Amino acid sequence: MNIGYRSTFLKLSPHFCCFDAPQSSSDGFELHGSNPPKLVSWPHLVGSSPSEAESSILHDRPDVKVQIVQEGSMVTADYRQDRVRVYVDKERKKVVRAPKVG
Repeated sequence: MNIGYRSTFLKLSPHFCCFDAPQSSSDGFELHGSNPPKLVSWPHLVGSSPSEAESSILHDRPDVKVQIVQEGSMVTADYRQDRVRVYVDKERKKVVRAPKVG
């Protein structure tokens, strides 16, 4: 039954109920046609302090909200282009995963 939606209107991800994220290049930039690329991941921040990571991310992307999260904490699975989660080791107080948009 065709309900009028084009097949390209909504692409479902193979993971649970999340939608596909924008395409990213290998250097951590988001690719959107002729628009200037936006940084979407910060692998160089692994091992840094949470405050250093937050200030670096906000310097690169003032349009996002940064959430500092303890590693292993429960978080929602929704994808948000205006959010970057920074996962921090509880004891060492260091970033343990590359922060990325989502």
